[in-house]
Amino acid sequence: MKWFFEEYLSEEFCANGFRFNPPSEGTTLVEKCRTIASEMDGALKQFRMYVQDGEIDQELFEMSSEHVIFSNLSGFVQEKYAYGNSDNIENEQFLLFSDQSHLYYIEKTKSKYTCFFDLLVKENVKFSDFREHQHKNLQWLIDQGIVIENSDGCLKINDSKVYVLKDLYEHDVICPLYYDDELRSIVDEWCRSDDLRLTNTLFSEPEQNYLNYKLNKASYSNGLDLRNKYAHSTYPEDENTQFVDYISLLKIMILIITKINEEFCLREQFTGIHDENKNK
Repeated sequence: MKWFFEEYLSEEFCANGFRFNPPSEGTTLVEKCRTIASEMDGALKQFRMYVQDGEIDQELFEMSSEHVIFSNLSGFVQEKYAYGNSDNIENEQFLLFSDQSHLYYIEKTKSKYTCFFDLLVKENVKFSDFREHQHKNLQWLIDQGIVIENSDGCLKINDSKVYVLKDLYEHDVICPLYYDDELRSIVDEWCRSDDLRLTNTLFSEPEQNYLNYKLNKASYSNGLDLRNKYAHSTYPEDENTQFVDYISLLKIMILIITKINEEFCLREQFTGIHDENKNK
């Protein structure tokens, strides 16, 4: 971890001034947890400062004492994450993927499938295979361009649109930067119609929820509060619990490093800032 912040970022991306002080060898589990939790905050504050100012002012950094709010941390790249933002997206996902949708059941296959998506992918079905009470929602999916009626009358999914919907349904967030041009054009279209909303945060909203649950009680009254209980000496006395907490903090620190590294890689890929700095 120390190598990543103090050597790798400088050598690979010309990002200088980061520092990280891991627990010393031989320290107790309590001291390890306290140090990692503290350095975690410091690493995120340094990254925030670097994103905002392009450098780390150590004097200003040393004056910073407030807690980091994960939802307020931005990255270099704009429009990194996209989330569902309309009833249309929600209804499309429900009708396609939910086992509560009534569209997956037809006489031809009965209860063989548990979602409409599987039925369309694995069977040749026609509009006439569905009962009258299913027609309205089925026609709506066709009108939305989610389901396509072929020349032979068989119903098929629109692969590109359904890929985006499925990714969003399974993860509660999508990362359009990793999509090809065809998929990105769909995201752009849905953003223009306000069916999706875009953000440029360092952590996605599911990741923010995970971090808030693990580290504090900002969002969840039953949160584990790992950061605060070691900072305020309200930690458990049981060493096995302390060890589990330490491993959890290390995992979170690795997540943070992974996300920061991703930001620098994306910045280099989409803006070429690394190359400009290198030439300077």
